[in-house]
Amino acid sequence: MPISVPYLQPDCQKVQTTIARNHFCPIVPPHIATQNRRKRKRLNYFKALAQQASETDLSLYSLQDMFESVKEYTNFLKDRYGLPAASELAALVIGDASIGATEFDIIVECHSGEFKQIHPIHPALMALQYPLLFPYGEPSYHLGIKYKQIDDQPLTGRQAITMLEYFTYYAHYRKYVPNPYTCCGRLSDQASVNAYSCVESERLTYHFFHQAELRSETYQGITEAINKGASRGKDVGIKRTLPSSFIGSKRYLIQNYHDCMAICRVYGAPQLFITQTCNSNWLEIIEGIKYESGQKPHDRNDIIVRVFHLKLHELLNDLKDGSTFGSALAVVHTNEFQKRGLPHSHILTWLTHDKFEYLPSSIDHHVCAEIPNKEIDPLGYYLVEEFMIHGPCGKHNPNAPCMKNGVCSKRFPKQYRQETIIDQDGFVIYRRRDDGRTVTRIGIQLDNRWVVPYNMILLKKYQAHINVEVCNRTNLIKYLFKYVMKGPDYACVSLIN
Repeated sequence: MPISVPYLQPDCQKVQTTIARNHFCPIVPPHIATQNRRKRKRLNYFKALAQQASETDLSLYSLQDMFESVKEYTNFLKDRYGLPAASELAALVIGDASIGATEFDIIVECHSGEFKQIHPIHPALMALQYPLLFPYGEPSYHLGIKYKQIDDQPLTGRQAITMLEYFTYYAHYRKYVPNPYTCCGRLSDQASVNAYSCVESERLTYHFFHQAELRSETYQGITEAINKGASRGKDVGIKRTLPSSFIGSKRYLIQNYHDCMAICRVYGAPQLFITQTCNSNWLEIIEGIKYESGQKPHDRNDIIVRVFHLKLHELLNDLKDGSTFGSALAVVHTNEFQKRGLPHSHILTWLTHDKFEYLPSSIDHHVCAEIPNKEIDPLGYYLVEEFMIHGPCGKHNPNAPCMKNGVCSKRFPKQYRQETIIDQDGFVIYRRRDDGRTVTRIGIQLDNRWVVPYNMILLKKYQAHINVEVCNRTNLIKYLFKYVMKGPDYACVSLIN
């Protein structure tokens, strides 16, 4: 059952919870023991935690200690299960993928004295949970809300609105109109997270009760069921599945990965791997929040996401029309949210071979990894200083997020190089000359070895972090596609009484 929490901070030192000794025993999934040798390290880690829990006084444990334990485990899972780098809201899903995961733990007391659990589609859900936002008990979404007929046009197809359409309509900002979903800071953000949880709960409930229409038995496979010990037919097809149409499901990601491989089979390997990150100081975002005094960009996630999508679509159009790198044969992209809260997009681009030559001179023309001359190109210099410098990390900042076991996971700083080369594995090593140009960040002088590869045309137009990498000859095409289609980030959280 999903519950929304107002703050999920990486430094939860003020919150404490009592932990019973018998409950602090990590569950070891049975299938882990059958995995390969590398995954057995996780099993040993769980066993060590269980042994430590049985020998340690755990009468009072802080959330900080639990997060530290999670940090140790994330070394096995790398960045996808890392903790957030900034305070942000989150929805915690308690339990497994059963029908219980779609229920909310919201209990009200009736006039008769009995307790009743509120369903996610109950019209009084939001008013009961957020009395400060809905002081008059305004009803929320419920089944049967009809579309409004306009200009005597007959309604065709679906007659009633969906929950997503309802919350999207009411969450849209209207000038000089108080909006509980946008104008009340963190409480509005919490209500938005709760609304999203309601939408996902409704979708999961639908798929749970329509497994026959999804033909989940064919997903299981009779041979697979027999190999796992199912000797009778009633054991086949019991597992609930999510179809590829459910965004974020395993089959959704696998289908997208297969689509990328199909494109690769026709057009070959992609030429460019581009990562675009949202800039919270874009003029459109600043202009959008000025109508509510005291608001900061992180208070208006709706504006940040809307502006980012506008910029992303414009970037995709630039890649497709050939104004920057030449005509594109195919473009694939996926959107994610960073652990610091801002959205970013990974883009794979296939270009026509007659427009993009995989030669060092052509690569230098499109991609640069050096600091511009401040006198000749002052705008480019300041943009690179603001958006395209990594770190500092390493000995300058051992606690940087990119540091893993005392080494930068992004392999910065790079080595000086007089010209661009392509190594034997197909990776491009960009030109980074020792020309004496530096930028200053937190009092540290950084040179060309700390520059993230970029394209100056895109950098000046969008004024945000846009990393451009040439990847046509790499032998890790499958890894690249799986990285792009790996799905959203997660965070392991343990709340134990």
